[in-house]
Amino acid sequence: MFYLPMIPCCLGEHEERKLIPLAPSSDDTLKHQDIKSSILFSKCTPHQLKRDILSSLAMSEMSNTERYLGIPAFWGKSKTQVLEFIKNRVKTKTQAWKQNLLSQAGREVMIKSVLNVISAYAMAIIKFPKSLCFQLNRIASSFRWGRKAEDKKFCWVSWQRASYPKYMGGMGFRDFEKFNLACLAKQGWHLLTDPDSQWARFIKAEMVRRQALFPGDSEFQQLLHVFRLLGTPTEKQWPGVTSLRDWHVYPQWEPQNLARAVPSLGPEGVDLLSKMLKYDPAERISAKVAMDHPYFDNLDKSQF
Repeated sequence: MFYLPMIPCCLGEHEERKLIPLAPSSDDTLKHQDIKSSILFSKCTPHQLKRDILSSLAMSEMSNTERYLGIPAFWGKSKTQVLEFIKNRVKTKTQAWKQNLLSQAGREVMIKSVLNVISAYAMAIIKFPKSLCFQLNRIASSFRWGRKAEDKKFCWVSWQRASYPKYMGGMGFRDFEKFNLACLAKQGWHLLTDPDSQWARFIKAEMVRRQALFPGDSEFQQLLHVFRLLGTPTEKQWPGVTSLRDWHVYPQWEPQNLARAVPSLGPEGVDLLSKMLKYDPAERISAKVAMDHPYFDNLDKSQF
């Protein structure tokens, strides 16, 4: 949905509009890309220009209901309303299962193997509201004990107790709120245990600037921001980059002065950041070596 073989560029109000190709395309390429690709236009884009671009690229216009990796591409003010589709999917699954007249053991297996998986990816990257987690827990509990709107059965064990591991006397079910916190904590654990990863370095750079270093509404847009600041990687800078599986032909940008992007950093800080943002992992400074950089000379390292 985010990778485009061309970028629309308006040259001026009275000038001819052109499409700048980023990669050579064939009929077969467009045949595959028009299925998974779409374009988002601003409200000010003329309708005729929209039709021309869509016709040239053989793509469809993106709607407000589009999703990327199962997550809505557009978010409103209410996180609960945006994530409502997950609760609806869970509820639909439970209603379908009720029609199959599953046994208690069958319901337990379906909750653990199907219902919990529906929200797994979203919970790994998004903090769910407590109210939504409570509703998901209630749906799972009602399904486990066979409760219906017109036939409410007694819950012999609270869902909080049922979510305990079996060796602690529980039933091994998953509490959605705790699972959400555990998934997000796992991201923090990766940040602590793998400080030399590229995404960890981007986060550190954002903490220095107190704002996003490479802002963007999509992966492709963020990638272009990276190339505009650090320059488009070449085989000389990163041997083997053009043979990577997801590599495409991108616009060629020269590296910019990093000090302008982080004006709050001094020369030593800019030097450290530039070494942390090297494309080639072999040339990238490690966290251990970075601690000996002059930027941290005034830091009390006895506590580490």
